[in-house]
Amino acid sequence: MDPSALNQRDLDRWILQSRPVKAEIDAYSCVAQMHEYEPLGNGTDVSCNTLFLANRECSFRCIMCDLWKQTLNRNTPEGAIPIQINSALEMLPEADWIKLYNAGSFFDSRSVPVTDYNSIGELTASYRKIVVESHPYYIAESCKHFSELISGRLEVAIGLESAIPEILNKLNKRFTVEDFRKAAERLHNWDIDMRVFIMIQPPFESPEQSLNNLLFSLKAAFDAGARICSMIPTRLGNGAMEMLHGLGYVSPPNLKLIEEALKSALELKRGLVIVDTWDLESTGSCVCSPLRIENIIRMNRSQQPLPLTQCTEC
Repeated sequence: MDPSALNQRDLDRWILQSRPVKAEIDAYSCVAQMHEYEPLGNGTDVSCNTLFLANRECSFRCIMCDLWKQTLNRNTPEGAIPIQINSALEMLPEADWIKLYNAGSFFDSRSVPVTDYNSIGELTASYRKIVVESHPYYIAESCKHFSELISGRLEVAIGLESAIPEILNKLNKRFTVEDFRKAAERLHNWDIDMRVFIMIQPPFESPEQSLNNLLFSLKAAFDAGARICSMIPTRLGNGAMEMLHGLGYVSPPNLKLIEEALKSALELKRGLVIVDTWDLESTGSCVCSPLRIENIIRMNRSQQPLPLTQCTEC
């Protein structure tokens, strides 16, 4: 059975039924916070404070998503997000940028109440850039309104995942490539930056197709005005992905492919491209894995394509 052949309601139900147990979280505490650095493309980095906010679960059921694991089953209470931000920042050093990631869409008022925008603007007043994430559906007037309330420059991250229409549809993202382009155009018209998430070897894509499809998707993102593209290696762990793996519809990329993908992406010379290195160690078990990871990190920071790691074992 191909789950993507199900109608919308049945596919959502199948995804929900495939889930493991969801964690219980506190609406007034960030799920996590971290201090990190991001390349600027000129050999330098920018410091970032990244907060993973606790809020209402996203209303969309993307087939590969595991971010729902630490979300609320109810609307986010008014005032909770500012409390989270204030508490998290007390534990972090100063930084140039702040990322407010919320496992869904920042501009969904059930996740981040519009009444909290002013307080969020005050709490982030010292940051030069504020990065949030959103589904294209929510790139509307509330997005423009928020950008006018903050001191720093707004950047919205959109999970395009793939610009291959058939793949995008099967991921249950609930938008088309044209929807993405229209959302990108609105951001451009409002002078808001855009970053785009692209999956490396997403479900329903064969290893033979993956590199060409990835480069096609990157070009589509940059054509739409992306400032930076972050490539996310496909991983299991949400229940539905294990089911798809068992059915032969998903094969997570290995480190060799991830390294090659980053080198090829940088050779496009279209803009900033990085690989998300979270849990990268789990994608490789060969003796060359530490060297490949080190090479990926170097390319992330330098934004220069480097020779691929040579290995006789894999």
